[in-house]
Amino acid sequence: MNPLKMRTQYGLDYDNKKRFASYWHQVDECVALGGKSVLVIGKGSGLPAVLMERQGFEVTTVDIQSQLRPTVVGDIRHLPFQDRAFDVAVCCQVLEHLPRECFLPSLCELRRVVQRGLVLSLPDCGRYSTLLPHLLKRQVVLSLKNLRIQARRPQKEHFWEVNMRGHRLQDIQCEIDDAGFKTERTFRVWENPYHRFWHLGIVKIT
Repeated sequence: MNPLKMRTQYGLDYDNKKRFASYWHQVDECVALGGKSVLVIGKGSGLPAVLMERQGFEVTTVDIQSQLRPTVVGDIRHLPFQDRAFDVAVCCQVLEHLPRECFLPSLCELRRVVQRGLVLSLPDCGRYSTLLPHLLKRQVVLSLKNLRIQARRPQKEHFWEVNMRGHRLQDIQCEIDDAGFKTERTFRVWENPYHRFWHLGIVKIT
């Protein structure tokens, strides 16, 4: 890819303040899961991988776009790695670019290659309010269905988003459970409520 085009694609209009907040949470959740090796799905601008490396992680990036120069060019649905090859995987703002029927198979593939857990984030176009938390001086995001707050419109390049019609949060959560992950917590980023995170551990088979 032309370097000038890459600067335009991943400039400050892309890596804006809100996205930087999400990057912080990617790294913070990774640290919480522990381990040394991290698989990052979707290289993007490359900043999350750099931040994780600065925290001492051994980072492997995977992207289907070779021009982004990931460590490995590959598809999340068929990862070219052995079972339990990584401690943690990070898959943020990626799976909505694939049809919904690819969601569960992709999660199962991620479950196959990790030992500790997964940091997952997806766009959530559902209603939210930051007014009440602001008044209470608490950095949380609450769903307030009874208030007339306009939900964010889904982006055109996304096949689906959380809380889009036909893609309820509870249905997505069921697929996460079916893939063998244990939800330790899920939250919407205070500075960027469009991004919903999951901190996922591993369900141990006895």
